[in-house]
Amino acid sequence: MKILLVASMLFLTACSTFIAKPEITLKDVKLVGVGAEGFDLDFYFSVRNPNSFDLKLKDYTYDVKIMSLLLAQGSSQATQNFYANSTSDLLLPAKIPYSGLIDILKRRPNPDAIPYQLHADLNIGGAIGTTRVPIDKSGTFKVPKEYYPNNLLKKVGDFLKGLEKEIPESSK
Repeated sequence: MKILLVASMLFLTACSTFIAKPEITLKDVKLVGVGAEGFDLDFYFSVRNPNSFDLKLKDYTYDVKIMSLLLAQGSSQATQNFYANSTSDLLLPAKIPYSGLIDILKRRPNPDAIPYQLHADLNIGGAIGTTRVPIDKSGTFKVPKEYYPNNLLKKVGDFLKGLEKEIPESSK
């Protein structure tokens, strides 16, 4: 019985060594939206599967630092297929809370080059096992002009003016 257990463990361990890790290339980092909870930062990757069989992203975890401040951590059970001997796109979205935005603004960053660090662990499986693929990327991203603080404040002001016009005179 013990021999069967040890043999099974060795087989499962060996299976993960038969999976060639996918080649992951960062294509872009974009600030894509500002919402009620904070802002959305999307990391776009290209994933090349060099194996002769399909791989599947089973889940992942991530953490994001902006200007050396740990501002986002999360995980996802989102799945995605990486087909044999082909290249696929992968999107890893991160939500940065407003409290983090305030910490960033206090440091007066250059909006054309805000430094980030991304660490993610992808759990990828194939026909003969699973493997963990770490991603460690750093660089800078640009804040689109529409998300500059003065432009956001103008949008809020325009929104409030619109509400004021809709309120009947008798309510004022």
